[in-house]
Amino acid sequence: MKIIVHDNGLLDRKDMEALASEIPAFCWKPVDVFIAYSISGNQLLMSYHKRKRIFGIHIPDTYAGTRSSLLKELVVTLQAVGDYGVIPNNLTPLKVQKYLQNWEKFANAKSI
Repeated sequence: MKIIVHDNGLLDRKDMEALASEIPAFCWKPVDVFIAYSISGNQLLMSYHKRKRIFGIHIPDTYAGTRSSLLKELVVTLQAVGDYGVIPNNLTPLKVQKYLQNWEKFANAKSI
């Protein structure tokens, strides 16, 4: 997987390489290129280009969340992309709970 990280104030390339090795392989299956960069505003955004298999995380300059909360949102979104082939507009609370449980099982096993 190719990783591109622009200065975003929260994650750097080293962080992303570590995350890529920590996150289960099934989450990264639909992604060949991962891009992280900052944007103006206050809302965390994620994008996915199915044909080019590019996943982008757009971190706002004013993001108030933690690295851990960002990681959870990332893992939920990656699992949704794996299931649906796109980032769905809405996920049911049950689906989000399932994705978080998948992450927590993995995180506990890896002590992340």
